[in-house]
Amino acid sequence: MERYPDSIYDARNVKIKVVGPLAMAYVPMQKFVNLYDAADGFQAGTIFKDLDLPYLGGMAR
Repeated sequence: MERYPDSIYDARNVKIKVVGPLAMAYVPMQKFVNLYDAADGFQAGTIFKDLDLPYLGGMAR
């Protein structure tokens, strides 16, 4: 990448040639265990009991 002096630097004109992938994600499959039934899951916002973490207002109580 060619460098520019700070006085003429314009972020919109900087071009970088990408060779290859930028990132590779690994996301394991969610195991369907410890589930809520449909009505309770709808109320909690998730069917997974392990992901139901109440918001405590930013402070541990």
